[in-house]
Amino acid sequence: DIPDDRRGEALALAQQKRIEAGAEYAKEEHFEAAIEELGLPIERHDFPSS
Repeated sequence: DIPDDRRGEALALAQQKRIEAGAEYAKEEHFEAAIEELGLPIERHDFPSS
């Protein structure tokens, strides 16, 4: 979860990282890098595959 007051900042930074990587769409790695760069805690969840 990204705190509501930081969500826009995190999404914009993830988009920037996607562009820098030349990726077609933002992937988990872009979001993780953005969240980490912003100093927000990353809490991983494992979801069962369907």
